[in-house]
Amino acid sequence: MEPTAKNPDPHHIFIDEVQGHQRRWLKVIQFTNSSTKAAAIMLAAAIVALIIANSPAFEPFEEFWHTHVVVGVGGFIGEMSLAHIINDIFMAVFFLLVGLEIKYEMT
Repeated sequence: MEPTAKNPDPHHIFIDEVQGHQRRWLKVIQFTNSSTKAAAIMLAAAIVALIIANSPAFEPFEEFWHTHVVVGVGGFIGEMSLAHIINDIFMAVFFLLVGLEIKYEMT
C-alpha cells in the first residue's frame, strides 16, 4: 500500500512521535543540568512551604500528611502514614544515592 495524503506512511508517523518525544526529553535534560535553575526550584519550594506552614491551609495539609496508607502483599499487611513513608523509605533512598556519589568521588 502506497502512502497518500489521506493515508500517510505509518513509519513516518512513528518516527515523528519518537522525534517529538526525544525533543521533549532533551528540554528536560537541558533544564535539569542548570544548577541555577535547581537552586531557584529549591528556593521556590521553601517559600511555598513557609506560606503553607503559616496559613490556614496548614491543618488540611497536616491531616493529609498523617493519612494512613495500607499495603498488603499475600499475608503481609503494612500500614504507615505518609510522613513515615517519606521519612523512612525516601530518605533511605536519598542517603543511598548520597553514599554512592561520595564513593564515586573518592575513587
